[in-house]
Amino acid sequence: MLFLMYQQQISHTAAAGKKTDREFQTEMIRLLKDETKSFYGTVPAIMYIYEYEALERAGKTEEAKTAASEGLKMHPDSVPLKVYSYLSTKEEALKNDLV
Repeated sequence: MLFLMYQQQISHTAAAGKKTDREFQTEMIRLLKDETKSFYGTVPAIMYIYEYEALERAGKTEEAKTAASEGLKMHPDSVPLKVYSYLSTKEEALKNDLV
């Protein structure tokens, strides 16, 4: 249900040509991530990807970087999380490790 609300909010605002409510998106993804973890005991990589994207759009760069890093710890083979981690770091050693 939360995911549908998240998707609808994005779809409706995009269709109307309006800006999305970034705080709503960020909070919705956090709730969805927490609910998924409590129900299934784990969080799929896609949730970390959505969280990164919502935080990045909201201008919360450090929080987005943390989300990508946490997701990569849980899903080390996730290519999108590797890309987001690569893009959000200035550490050459970490960049080389991700490649």
